[in-house]
Amino acid sequence: SEGKTILHKSYNNAITDNKLNSQCRIGSLSKTFTSMIIAKLENEGKLKYHDSINKYLSNYINGNITIHQLLSHQSGIPNYLANGDYLKQIFIKEYTLEELVNQFCSDALEFQSGTKFEYSNSNFVILSLIAERILNKKYKDILNEYIFKLLNMTDTYFGNNIDNTNLVTGFMYGKPESKYHIENVGGAGGVTSTTADLLKWSNALDTSQLIPTSKIEQLIKPKTEYNDWDAYYGYGWMIDRYMFRSSKKHKIYYHPGTDFGFYSMFVKQPDNGITIILLNNTGEFPRFEITELILNELN
Repeated sequence: SEGKTILHKSYNNAITDNKLNSQCRIGSLSKTFTSMIIAKLENEGKLKYHDSINKYLSNYINGNITIHQLLSHQSGIPNYLANGDYLKQIFIKEYTLEELVNQFCSDALEFQSGTKFEYSNSNFVILSLIAERILNKKYKDILNEYIFKLLNMTDTYFGNNIDNTNLVTGFMYGKPESKYHIENVGGAGGVTSTTADLLKWSNALDTSQLIPTSKIEQLIKPKTEYNDWDAYYGYGWMIDRYMFRSSKKHKIYYHPGTDFGFYSMFVKQPDNGITIILLNNTGEFPRFEITELILNELN
């Protein structure tokens, strides 16, 4: 609280060798960066949340879906990472965002857009392609220019990086993860970071460094219910309802992330200035329970 770091520590077991500056892939926590890119474009007048996709992707089959529906998982587009056949292909070769959208995120809708919530990674892949189209730049470069460089997040990047000196291996059930093309998760995942860099990200969410605070408020405002997790969903953020006891008295917003062997958790409780960042590279760990204990202690 008050800008002080209470605990910054690395824990290891027999197979891991983590340090304070170890880089981990953060999985779906990447969605918070994608929603910020879209919010920056909205703030610059380059798009509107209620625009239809076909304004930016003229050939997209489900073009009537809106950016609002993508950001809040109300599009009805099936989750391509839940499709076994697609997963096999994603492991074999690297695709551009355009290829990912055309080949894997263009299936028939599971429900009429806007009628319900269904978490789908496809939504955020499409959002990252829209950003590429608007800015005529690669998504990796957009993230660097619009967020990472501005916040001096020097250990954070999208996709593969040649200089992986501090990148740790993810372990699944005690075995090193299989290699895959990280770019193939687009703006739904694909970001690698450290706890220190994610604290810089947290601080940026408390200030107007990137966009006005009122625009950040819009991202963390409930848009729909995510009942599986007893939460609401905003734009790339979950807003807790009943998962954490502290939510009875405080607004808590967060996003977990999962990526072969890597599990992450990023939690903010603005009223008391609390940020909790957990990164792990040995698969599933009790991230909700740990968060609950820390929140109860700090509140």
